[in-house]
Amino acid sequence: MTATPGAPAHAALPRRVHMVGIGGAGMSALARLYLEQGVAVSGSDQVQSPTLDDLARLGAHTYAGSAPERIGEAELVVYSSAVPESDAELQAARGSRIRTVKHAVALGELFNAKRGIAVAGTHGKTTTTSMLSLILERAGLQPSFHVGGEMLDLGTSARHGAGEWFVIEADEFDRRFLEYNPEIAVVNNVEPDHFEYYGTYEQMRGAFADFLRRIRPGGAAVVWGEDERLGGLIDEVRPPRVVRFGLSDSGRGWDVTGRDLRLDSGGSQLTVEAGGERTVLNLVVPGVHNARNALAALTAAGLVGVPLADAAATLSDFHGARRRLQLL
Repeated sequence: MTATPGAPAHAALPRRVHMVGIGGAGMSALARLYLEQGVAVSGSDQVQSPTLDDLARLGAHTYAGSAPERIGEAELVVYSSAVPESDAELQAARGSRIRTVKHAVALGELFNAKRGIAVAGTHGKTTTTSMLSLILERAGLQPSFHVGGEMLDLGTSARHGAGEWFVIEADEFDRRFLEYNPEIAVVNNVEPDHFEYYGTYEQMRGAFADFLRRIRPGGAAVVWGEDERLGGLIDEVRPPRVVRFGLSDSGRGWDVTGRDLRLDSGGSQLTVEAGGERTVLNLVVPGVHNARNALAALTAAGLVGVPLADAAATLSDFHGARRRLQLL
């Protein structure tokens, strides 16, 4: 059963964007999305890097250091959470009454204009988002995606696709994921983290609850059924629809269930059952955690309408994201 279409909120694209801290993974991915839509992009970072060189080859005007005079006619200035409020370029933009927003706000405006899938959780966000993006790409759906790392199979961290779906990694730090209104919200797990920002687990848990409340009417939450913390959160929030995935060697089944997991040094194999269908999933990325990440991706892909066997076949050729258990 597929998801129900939501009601995307369309926002006009700026003609020119300046990005402060453009060399970060999330910022550079956002820059790619702008460039692919014909937006003129300029940006600065503290030091010169291969990332700045790559963006320059794509058409962005990048430089190391700070040069407030180079903001020019930018209609929007986007800045990383790592950029201090005292930054000279940021101050110059505000002095010129140019709109300034954090990365998550700018990304949210692009994401919320499409049917969105946001992947959240303490662990597994980058890999699950990469898996799901690859599945939708190989299924011919031409998705847009924004991942917090380079996908080895597609050679990029972001792409603006012509299709109706947008897949993003939804980071809980700084409450960034509260800028997104997903049709499908994937939550892999909710574990204590980011105490430097939240202070307590209860505060972080409350942010995840608020994220789940942002699911569009008729949408769905895709959650790891084995996580008791997450189960309690779902009981509290009561999303419009809940679809659970999990491993089950004890005989218990979920909406999407992985059985007979076998691990080896090269990856894993398991049988996946969903809605009366069954297929064998072979992974070349190692670990139990990646088997769970794959189940999350398969579950969300099923809601989009990708057949289980097709999605599993794509994941058999998934090689991960750079710097995530990457074989060097």
